[in-house]
Amino acid sequence: MMKQAKNRVFVRIGGLGIELHSLRTEQRVILNPAYRQFIDTAGEVDMRLYFQGGRFSLPDEKKLLFDSGCVWKLWESAGKRVFTAHDPEYGPLPYKTLVLDPDGSRSEFYAADPISDNPLEFPLDELLLIHLLGQGRGIMLHCCGIDAQGQGLVFIGKSGIGKSTMARLWQQTGSATVLNDDRIIVRDRDDQFALYGTPWHGDVSQVSSATVPLHKLFFLRQATANSLRRLSPLETVSRLIVASFPPLWDKPAMEFSLAFCEQIARTVVAYELDFVPDESVLDCIREVL
Repeated sequence: MMKQAKNRVFVRIGGLGIELHSLRTEQRVILNPAYRQFIDTAGEVDMRLYFQGGRFSLPDEKKLLFDSGCVWKLWESAGKRVFTAHDPEYGPLPYKTLVLDPDGSRSEFYAADPISDNPLEFPLDELLLIHLLGQGRGIMLHCCGIDAQGQGLVFIGKSGIGKSTMARLWQQTGSATVLNDDRIIVRDRDDQFALYGTPWHGDVSQVSSATVPLHKLFFLRQATANSLRRLSPLETVSRLIVASFPPLWDKPAMEFSLAFCEQIARTVVAYELDFVPDESVLDCIREVL
């Protein structure tokens, strides 16, 4: 873990600025090592996150908006959205809570004792970004993202299909940068889609906060030979939706996310990539770059 020198830290993920502010001046913000590249000097702030110790007590008047079926739930109470994280180790009450103000630019983080110094931990960190992206800003994909000498390449597939393998193969070339092997943000920047690295990696710990124009999409399938099949926009959009992390709890945000996937599918060339998990697949990919 890396410890910050003050109780206020600014990070930028996917081009979005988040100010982390401990309300206890003696408390220091602690972030996981993967966040090192994402710490920035204060600039434009999209979300201010204030945190302190103690549990958040949900009012009796509340409405369950979404139940993930595992770690977290989303509630509506007094006009605010409340994400609660649960763990049997901490008993029936939430051990971490994220409260979002109605305007979406301010949030509060609460943690069970002992006080957590890191408000950006699973699952609340990713949920916060999904919320911000859903406000007309972009989407997050379950994929590997590569900067191949200025060309942003996305490799999409379910867990275990080969995203981390693809990241390692590109690493070995010495001519490409791995943005992330598991989570990538896509946004529309100056009328061009762009990839952004995130801190939330899979098996490959190398991450990058860099951004690169999106050039091609590849949907992975393990096979005995390398081959490419170009996909239609209709095929592409359905696969993108499945690979995305949409804000299922927010109808307007969902409508934006679906339209954003359709826009990508109509703009960016996509392929189904049957591949052998060795360096020979890179030659196959380079033929269409």
